[in-house]
Amino acid sequence: MLKWNWPIVTALALSAAIAPPPASAGENAGFAVVVGGPERLENPEIGQIVRIPVRVNGLTRIKGSVVTVRYDPAIVSFVSFEEGNVAPGSLPITGAPVEAGDGFVQLDAGSSLFGTGVTKETVGGLLGAFNLEIIAEVPEAGSTISIVRVEVNTSGQDEDRD
Repeated sequence: MLKWNWPIVTALALSAAIAPPPASAGENAGFAVVVGGPERLENPEIGQIVRIPVRVNGLTRIKGSVVTVRYDPAIVSFVSFEEGNVAPGSLPITGAPVEAGDGFVQLDAGSSLFGTGVTKETVGGLLGAFNLEIIAEVPEAGSTISIVRVEVNTSGQDEDRD
């Protein structure tokens, strides 16, 4: 048992490990991603909600998007994905967490404009925001929440994914 009264700093680091764009980039080639939210949480509390907004710049047109978040389900729980303002009228879509094989899970969320040929012209903005809840004590070594993939597309065709 520790007898001193020093605060223990517990960290939950946020990182943005965005995969490089594919070799066959489409209409939105070269778009940029900005992941917001705190870079580090000091003394996170159980029940605390962490909001991670994902913004994009340099787009020309969009039909839909997919953003993948990776986290430790023993420490963090997915609450919701808020639709952004990049594609007004799109509907949010959220998948189920999928085991990543290392104790972490990955979850895809995004939005889509439904209908053949339906797209919106845009320069960028907020794709959406993940809301995650701290559900357990964070180990002293910390843990991470990472945005590991951001995809935008201009149609449902594979060749139109950026």
